[in-house]
Amino acid sequence: MPHIAARRLGSESMLSAMLSALVNDAQVSRLLLVAGDADPPKGPFLDTATILRSGILEQHGIRHVSIAGHPEGHPVQNAAMLTSALLEKRLIMEAANIEWSIFTQFAFASEPVLAWIGELRRLGIEAPIHIGIPGPASVRTLLKFAAVCGVSASTSVLKKYGLSITQLLSSAGPDALVNEYATGLSNAEYGDVRLHFYPFGGLHKTVDWLQEYRTRPS
Repeated sequence: MPHIAARRLGSESMLSAMLSALVNDAQVSRLLLVAGDADPPKGPFLDTATILRSGILEQHGIRHVSIAGHPEGHPVQNAAMLTSALLEKRLIMEAANIEWSIFTQFAFASEPVLAWIGELRRLGIEAPIHIGIPGPASVRTLLKFAAVCGVSASTSVLKKYGLSITQLLSSAGPDALVNEYATGLSNAEYGDVRLHFYPFGGLHKTVDWLQEYRTRPS
């Protein structure tokens, strides 16, 4: 699924050319749209909603759009702004008959993510949600990505995840976190929820961990 950052696009023609290549050369029909961190924007797209309102996606036959979710907040937007933006994007996509889903930022603890999902469901948002899981990696690598992405990495959160700042050179997997989700998501009120692994320690390490986890006795 290609990722497109709205604020990094220089023009509508650039987006149109990119979509043409993706659709014609790779038969792409699904995209992940994010706002991006370019400040100021390089072109006319201020955010993902600007792209969605343009009609360009429908012109190129894009049938499914995934957008970002931020269970632990955003560096420059408060919770009310994030919720309002999410509801706006839902209205645009449903009016255009575009299927959609949400991919969340990764987190080291399940509680804030499950609470966030519960609130979205209470607001009537029923789209599939893919929860971001930090794949196995060194503690130093995990902390680096947490700092870049604005993810909560307090000592208490790290301890719950099984990490310690004194273990910078050791490697950690998401065993405890995935176990928490396996228990928490047994509640049907959360709807269609799946796990999405960020392979911070490398794709092979993540796949190996998944295969090993799946073969464990229940």
